[in-house]
Amino acid sequence: MIALPILWTLGWSDLDQVNWAEVTPTVWAAIVFSGGFSTGIAYGLWNVAVQRVGPSATAIYNNLVPVVALASGVVLIGERVTLYQLLGGTLILGGLLLMRRARRRTVLA
Repeated sequence: MIALPILWTLGWSDLDQVNWAEVTPTVWAAIVFSGGFSTGIAYGLWNVAVQRVGPSATAIYNNLVPVVALASGVVLIGERVTLYQLLGGTLILGGLLLMRRARRRTVLA
């Protein structure tokens, strides 16, 4: 809510340069998807997770963003996975498992 007026102010002067007839339904769908799904629902889920398991435990899962992005790219647009991406994903998943195990031990102790 803080950034929205600033973004509107910065973008307002460029609105007259947009040829609105060339903005296709696919572009509008992408805007709605990005704003409503990727941002809106994601922040809602994030806040629920913070309430249920706490901010520290929730923040750990922020590291999954590149893994999900890579998987989405493979499934949706057929991107190729490189060895470095596989290694990076393995490190991320290993780190998450390690953190879950350490957190579980801390809670039980």
